[in-house]
Amino acid sequence: MICGFNFFVNLSMAIIILSYYYFFFETGTTMDSNIANDKFLSLLNVRPGPDLISYLPEGILFTILSRLPIREVVRTSLLSTKWIDLWKSITKVYIDDLAFHNKVTINKEDMAKFVNFVTEVLLHLNNSTIEDFSLMLSSQQYDPYVTTSWISCALKKQVKKLHIQFADHASISLCSPSNYNFLLELVLDMGWTIEIPSIYSLQFLQVLRLHKVRILKTHNKDSNDIVLNFPSLKVFEARQCVWSNIILQAPMLESFSFMILDNCLSPTELKKLHGSYFKIYASPLAFSYHGHLLHDLILLDPPSSVKASTVELFFDECIEERIQKTRIGLEMLLSHFHEAESLKLKLNNFIQGPNDHYFANPPIFERLVYLEVERVGADTLFNLLNNAKYLRTLVLKNSTFSFKENILTSAATPECFNSSLKDVQFKQFRGVFCEFTLAKFVLKNATILEKMTIFPHSLLRDSDAGFEAVKWKILSYPRKSSSVSIEFPIQF
Repeated sequence: MICGFNFFVNLSMAIIILSYYYFFFETGTTMDSNIANDKFLSLLNVRPGPDLISYLPEGILFTILSRLPIREVVRTSLLSTKWIDLWKSITKVYIDDLAFHNKVTINKEDMAKFVNFVTEVLLHLNNSTIEDFSLMLSSQQYDPYVTTSWISCALKKQVKKLHIQFADHASISLCSPSNYNFLLELVLDMGWTIEIPSIYSLQFLQVLRLHKVRILKTHNKDSNDIVLNFPSLKVFEARQCVWSNIILQAPMLESFSFMILDNCLSPTELKKLHGSYFKIYASPLAFSYHGHLLHDLILLDPPSSVKASTVELFFDECIEERIQKTRIGLEMLLSHFHEAESLKLKLNNFIQGPNDHYFANPPIFERLVYLEVERVGADTLFNLLNNAKYLRTLVLKNSTFSFKENILTSAATPECFNSSLKDVQFKQFRGVFCEFTLAKFVLKNATILEKMTIFPHSLLRDSDAGFEAVKWKILSYPRKSSSVSIEFPIQF
């Protein structure tokens, strides 16, 4: 009861202080603080008295400051005497040049004002540590020496969370791990080039997110590999990154995410990646790979130790001469996840035909209970189903694959249809032959099926007559399970 009362008091005081802030800067008030305070209280229908802001706990004041852009944080020094130097002790610094000027684009004069402001702010911060430092720059004309000095200032204050986003290419050297050893989270976005030694360790780093980053090894003839030793790392994410031979040692890793799209990298960058590998000495609980599969890029050692519970594999390949190599790579990659509990598989833009065999020899999934597939062929689908005897939920999205009319009549019923499958969902259902055939096969053979859900594609949903015809046709199919319900929700 007391905790609830204290929360209400703190919330009320926060509302008052934010209202006070609005009164000063949105109305342009620049009078003496005591007079202004009395006038402000009159607006709130409160009697003039002691400066209420001066009695707020510092914890609440810093919470308020941590939610404001850096320019507004500094401007709070005008509120009252207690606030004059308060901003200098903030532990969360968010710098954004567009937010600073409140403009979509900025000119050279704006840039000069922004640079002087940020430099002065960082010089006046008196905390020995910074919890969170975020630097977002939209212009491509900032002096690299200046921006590097800002980042160095944050690192010297033992920053724990560092988020850097630049509009243009930038370089940074990580050759002195001691400067980064306090980092818990590192996010580098847009066009970064990182130079690191062949062996690099960050003891406390827990989150690493890289976007359009090029990782280069400092000159070292002893090894062609870059060994990243992150004993505390839990989340690793790389999107559109380029490197040569990486070995990631992360025994605590929980989530690994990788994305690469052909149209976002130059031919030179793709060629470099095709000759590289990425070894993961870890057992992430969640693993996702999106985009173009690069041969021998992802290798998990030792394969028998991988215990990922959630796996997402979304591949995009449309160049015919690379199809066979990609198929082999898919099987090799999937073989590491035989103990996955959830698998999402999407084959986008693949050249498909009636006899496709993307996974002719998939692993036997001992724990798989959820399978979601998109744009896969019938052979691929049944190869997966036959090796997932404990499957409970099957989700089919955009299942407009082509196959011969007799392929399902001659197909053996997967074991999961008789022992475990209870929920089947069709998403983006268009009402084409292959979808009806597959729905009919499931209803006819799934012994303990409890629910089938048909989510219509927008084109079908907008056609009342077409959707009603789909309902009538599916509801007319024979059902092996006497308890199955068939639902046709309009939205999902």
